[in-house]
Amino acid sequence: MCAIFGSFDKNKFIELMELNSYRGSFSYSYTVINNDFTSKTFKDFGTMDRSMLSNGIQNGYMLGHVQSPTGGLERNYSRIHPAERNDYLLWHNGIIKGKCLVDLQKELNSTNEWDTQLLLDTIVPDVFMPSTLNDIDGAFSCVLMKKNEYMMLFRNSTSPLFVNDTMDISSTKFQHASKTNANTVYNVDFVNRKMVEFTKFNNINNPYYFAKVEQKSE
Repeated sequence: MCAIFGSFDKNKFIELMELNSYRGSFSYSYTVINNDFTSKTFKDFGTMDRSMLSNGIQNGYMLGHVQSPTGGLERNYSRIHPAERNDYLLWHNGIIKGKCLVDLQKELNSTNEWDTQLLLDTIVPDVFMPSTLNDIDGAFSCVLMKKNEYMMLFRNSTSPLFVNDTMDISSTKFQHASKTNANTVYNVDFVNRKMVEFTKFNNINNPYYFAKVEQKSE
């Protein structure tokens, strides 16, 4: 279990951080994203608290991620969200099934075991390819950012992501928020503080059956 949450407003961000705190205490990250999609990330192990906000300037979009201490986690800063590939950053809530991880490793000729990195490497071979999400077997709700260009949100049917009309987002439901549509990629308009549908994908894997194999955490 992990959580993604974000807001333009510091007080709302703190509220969402506390709301999602039960979903992860192994590691956390706090990213400030500017209107031009430049960003700065602070990350560490342990429980995220409001003192972390003193490390950043709260004049952009504040995006948080907390990670749960489930099997397979390594105390390695490179495995704290977001995963990175070239100019792309990925924050992920969910877990990819073990067999799918093995298949992705083979396709990518990779020994990496972190599901978030494998997911990013798959969906962004060079540019973001939404159709590659069709075959991802497991649960995922994600924020994808390309530096200096855009930020997008997407999820499949089993991983939640809630949003309200001021672009506050959360993995846990909060007042006046509704679920984003599954299998839909949204482009985030920071200027007008809204989401615009970009495209759809078709992930139809059964989200509720997980074979008894060792799972790697997000």
